[in-house]
Amino acid sequence: MSERDISLNLLETARQYTLSLLDGLAEDEWYAMPGGSPSHIAWQIGHITFAQFGLAIARSFGTGPQDEGVLPDNYAELFGKGTQPSADRARYPTVAQLRAALDRVHSHVMAWLRAVPEQAFREPAAEPILHMKTRGDLVRFTALHEMLHAGQIGLIRRLLGKPPLR
Repeated sequence: MSERDISLNLLETARQYTLSLLDGLAEDEWYAMPGGSPSHIAWQIGHITFAQFGLAIARSFGTGPQDEGVLPDNYAELFGKGTQPSADRARYPTVAQLRAALDRVHSHVMAWLRAVPEQAFREPAAEPILHMKTRGDLVRFTALHEMLHAGQIGLIRRLLGKPPLR
C-alpha cells in the first residue's frame, strides 16, 4: 500500500468513527457541556473541520485559489488552536452548518490528496510542526488529531447519558 493510500485510509477511518459518534444526537446535545465538561460536541466538530483543512492542506501543501471558500471565514476565531468552547450556543453555527462544513472540507481534502503525486507525500511540509517534517507526516497526523477529538466527543456523549458505541 502506498503512502498516499495509507494516509487516505487513516483519514477515512477517523472520519467514519467520528460520524458514528454523531448518530442519534439531538441538536441541543451538540451544544451541551454536561457535568462540568469544558467543551461541547459543536466545538469539537468545528475544531476537527478547521484542523483537517489546516493540517492536511495549509500546513502540508500551502493554500491556493482552489481552496477559497472551502473553510468558513470565522472558523479560526471559533475553533482554532487556543480557542475556548463557550456555552453560548448563539456564537456557533447550526448543526446543519457544522455538518456541511465538515463534509465539504473532508471532500476537498480527500480529492486534493488523491490528485497529488505520490512523491509529494515524502516532500517537506509547507509549515512543519514538531517532528512532522513531511507532507505525509502531517496528513497522517490529521487522522490522529481527529481521533483524539473523537475521544472527547465520546466522553461528552457518555456524560450526556449515551451508551458507548459497539
